[in-house]
Amino acid sequence: LIFQHLRKDGQWISTKINGLRKRQIRALWSTWHLVTLFGWTIGFILYLCSNKSFLEEGDLKTSIITTLSIAFTLFAPFWFIGTKGKHPAWIVFLAIALFAWLSL
Repeated sequence: LIFQHLRKDGQWISTKINGLRKRQIRALWSTWHLVTLFGWTIGFILYLCSNKSFLEEGDLKTSIITTLSIAFTLFAPFWFIGTKGKHPAWIVFLAIALFAWLSL
């Protein structure tokens, strides 16, 4: 909602905010929305931790690592698209996903 009124140029991500360059605006927009995705990921992990039947039957550690791996795999293209690949955080997200998968 904060960014919605800034869409004066009709683009998905507004790039016309006084005092900021396009690159900075796209990074800000991506960061704002990435926090939401992180929140959903943490919420799902908390759900896994609170599910008593799951705790009795499943392997919590594997489920948490799998959830994080999937999330970071999805974060990477989101960040890449949001910043048009001009900010290297997408590489870090892919590395985190890879390391998490390798830890299984």
